[in-house]
Amino acid sequence: MNGFFSKRISFLIILTVMTFSGFLFSEENDNALVSEIDPASYVGFTLEMINNQLGMPASVHAVRGDEAWQDDVVFIYPDIEVYIFKDRVWQICPVSVYNMKIGDSIEQIKSIMGEPLVATEQFFLYRLPSQAWPMMFRINLNQDEKAASFFIYRADF
Repeated sequence: MNGFFSKRISFLIILTVMTFSGFLFSEENDNALVSEIDPASYVGFTLEMINNQLGMPASVHAVRGDEAWQDDVVFIYPDIEVYIFKDRVWQICPVSVYNMKIGDSIEQIKSIMGEPLVATEQFFLYRLPSQAWPMMFRINLNQDEKAASFFIYRADF
């Protein structure tokens, strides 16, 4: 009888491990882990690092600044735009961030982020914690006082 029970227990353990390993290492679970990464951490990434993290962009275009040094290359991904200067990410524009999405009201924004450092009719500006350089979080507002876009960027750039 002991042999029967030990074989049965071994079988149940193997079945349990196989079941949970499928969950733990599934592609769906990998995407859930990636979505938990703070997108502000992308600022400062090299081209290789951003490619390793997000893959090839769906599209690439240039954004002209007022002066030549303000020109950027923008990598377009489904949920985020990544602004590159020289060989580094200096700004990102996510579709949603910190439990906020485009279209959220200023009340929703303030309930999550608190009072902004700077508040105008066009945008809210927040300081973000950073260890390497000063980071800012700008929420552009539309005429209905709802979030129109989010920008996280190096403030010293």
